[in-house]
Amino acid sequence: MAKIVIQEGDVERREFPLRPGANTLGREPDNAIVVESPGVSRRHATIRWEPPYCRIIDHGSTNGTFVNGKRVETSPLRHGDVLRTGPVVWSVDLNETTPPPKVAVQDVDATVLDVVEQREASGLRSEIAKRGRPIRSDKDLQTLYRIVDCLVTNSHPLPMLRQLVELLAPAFSASGAAAFLVEPNRNDIELAAGATHPPHSVLPVSKTIVGMSIKRRESLLVRDAAAEGLSAESGSIVSLRIHSALAAPLTPHDHPLGALQLSRSPDQMPFSQNDLKLFSVVADLVSMGLLNCRRREELESENVALGEIVKGRFAMLGNSPSMRKVYDTIDQTARTDLTILIQGESGTGKELVARAIHTRGPRRAGPFVALNCAALPESLAESEMFGHEAGSFTGAKDRRTGCFERANRGTLFLDEIGELTPAIQGKLLRVLENGELVRVGGESTVRVDTRLVAATNRDLEEMVRAGKFRQDLFFRLQVVLIHLPPLRERVEDIPLLAEHFLSEYGASAKHGPFRLAQDAIERLSRYPWPGNVRELRNAIVRAAVLSPSDELHAEDFSFLATPTNASPSQVQPASLEDVERNHIRYVLEFCEWKREMAAEILGIDRKTLFNKIHRFNLARPIGPGE
Repeated sequence: MAKIVIQEGDVERREFPLRPGANTLGREPDNAIVVESPGVSRRHATIRWEPPYCRIIDHGSTNGTFVNGKRVETSPLRHGDVLRTGPVVWSVDLNETTPPPKVAVQDVDATVLDVVEQREASGLRSEIAKRGRPIRSDKDLQTLYRIVDCLVTNSHPLPMLRQLVELLAPAFSASGAAAFLVEPNRNDIELAAGATHPPHSVLPVSKTIVGMSIKRRESLLVRDAAAEGLSAESGSIVSLRIHSALAAPLTPHDHPLGALQLSRSPDQMPFSQNDLKLFSVVADLVSMGLLNCRRREELESENVALGEIVKGRFAMLGNSPSMRKVYDTIDQTARTDLTILIQGESGTGKELVARAIHTRGPRRAGPFVALNCAALPESLAESEMFGHEAGSFTGAKDRRTGCFERANRGTLFLDEIGELTPAIQGKLLRVLENGELVRVGGESTVRVDTRLVAATNRDLEEMVRAGKFRQDLFFRLQVVLIHLPPLRERVEDIPLLAEHFLSEYGASAKHGPFRLAQDAIERLSRYPWPGNVRELRNAIVRAAVLSPSDELHAEDFSFLATPTNASPSQVQPASLEDVERNHIRYVLEFCEWKREMAAEILGIDRKTLFNKIHRFNLARPIGPGE
């Protein structure tokens, strides 16, 4: 059975089987593959398994998806690949029960005898209508009908191409039919589907012919290559059983997506001009079908991302005046390209606000890239933000684009921007002012068109006065300021949020409806919530898991260590820094200083937690006998 196996990361080693079709991966419990890591997005990616072919599609995840060390938006997965989703590293085990045909891929030169340009291929459909060519028989009409039926009944590329090659081989009396896809992440063309007729153990294909067809945007006819004087290559051609071949690019709107190839063996008649014309029409139809499949995948991915925003909008639920003001500011600024600074305590939902701004703005079709500045090691911060050239430092084997380039024509969200060093602050200011950057180890400037949304839980004005943050950068960031109120300042929203979380947990756990008793609501309303909405959600889930009843009462929240007889107005105000320090200490003590568990509850990665422990000078108390 095909599966992916966790090898490294902040979660225990587990394996997950891949079922045919879509396998969603993320933190939410309704995913097919549930990974309870703070560095994995709620709906991180989808693995589409169509045996024997496998592909992963990233859904705009915060920490990215990587295949063999390269960040990808979509990529094929092969047996033995190393997959990384955020901090979690997987091995890919595709133990196909029905292995694909053995493929002989060998670059061989061949004489191209006949060429039909791709732009003429689309015109052949009108020729068919006017002159009845190249339709030679009812068989050709049947072929076109079955191909069109294949295109309209398949919504994803791989199943469509697999069915297509099974149709093409017998329809053209070909010994082999193959479909290739252009893989920009690997800078190569990859075999996506293949079939032989009648079934053989070897599928003959030539990447040379296919590559030439894609490069020239032309449909090619290669026939009797050995007879054309290619004595040096005739042995390899015969061994591949390629006596005659057709190749046609799949280039809708001149955008190369792949190619089709048909081949005939030496004991068959070579392909003719009419075969080439009909094959060009087929490729023209398949091009548009493949483009529609890709667009559908993009829409599905965008739908998942939008669903995440709607589903994850819990941090912005509420009807309090302070939250209505936040909603109004989002609506007013989303349509612009202004730089926005979001200020709020940890757990108030700053990234959700940034995603809402991106989704409602003119850049919604572009990428949304999120970067947590506090989680970046100082030595890698510049490379992660601005990219690096190959050989710029030890271990930099390839050129890498930074987050500004990855967010080109989209939105870049820099969380905890107050953690950046003065050197990085200066380079960030240059990008904001000129739209230009220089990769680490590079000399030439790279232009980027990126909207910046920054966030912080620190007082940047105070940091400016203390000389820890550049004043010019502060003014450049704070074009529009959105202040997210802490939960203790919008107590009237707590019942609504609590009911939402309880309903959400009940649905994910496939449990009947939970209820909150009035004494529980009063208890929750009196608690100051230093961890804000994130802490409220965790508290609701914990109480629901441990409660013996479907109705939660005040005693189910006894783990909330706060005086229950104090009204919200009686809670002593504290600075943001004091609130964060105390809450981190409280969570660490609750977890008995198990940092991985504490980081998960806090909703941050371990590196960020270690930095905050060091910054706040927190230390585990030494008990008796220690």
